[in-house]
Parts: sequence; C-alpha cells; structure tokens
Amino acid sequence: MSIALDADPPAVVECARFGAVVVHVEDAEEVLAHDAGADIDLPKMPLMRRLPPLEIDIGTGDVTGVLGGLEMLGRAVRELAALLPGSSVVAAEFETADPDHPLGLAGRAGEPVVVLLGDQEFDLDC
Repeated sequence: MSIALDADPPAVVECARFGAVVVHVEDAEEVLAHDAGADIDLPKMPLMRRLPPLEIDIGTGDVTGVLGGLEMLGRAVRELAALLPGSSVVAAEFETADPDHPLGLAGRAGEPVVVLLGDQEFDLDC
C-alpha cells in the first residue's frame, strides 16, 4: 500500500505486506517497523474482507470474482483516503489468480476509484 499524503510538507508512505513502513518526506527517508503504530487509537476503518484472488483478463480488462468484491475494495481504498488530510491518495495492490499481474486500486475522497490492470486504467464509480 502507498499513500500520497497531502500535508505540509507532502509525504509518501509505503508499506509492503508484512514489511517495514517507509516514509518519504522531501529528500529524507525513514524506515519504521511494520508494527510502529500498533499503540495508536485508529478511527473506525472501512469495511474490508479478505477475498479469494480475483480472476483478471489483461487483454480485455475483465475482472471477475466474488459478487461486489471489487466494489468493496474500491470503497475501502477511497474511504481510507477520506480519513487523511486534504486530497491525499491511497493506492493498493491486490492479489489476483495471475501472480504476475496484481490488481491496483487508487482512490481519493469524492472521486471515482482508478483500477490499474496491466497497462490499462479504468474508473470504478462505487
């Protein structure tokens, strides 16, 4: 997951699954343990359930899986972005049945979610 944080100064926060949290601010980089924020009280988080890998067709842009699954993931990404300041963006990659092609979602509060599939981009209004 990556976050482009709309702050002063702007920052980019990246965290691979079970990996360290890397914070980029201007020309500096800080690496934090994966559980660095474990003692922080979080706001209510959006609904998100673990889904089986989605089936994708890179050629056509088709995504199939659990009914409503893609929309749930899209809403969760956009709602996470809405918890952040200004026009921050949250981007996440999700496992697909093709390990070489994850499904990317990027969201900003109040805007359609962008679905990234290979070299293609689609808007998801969920």
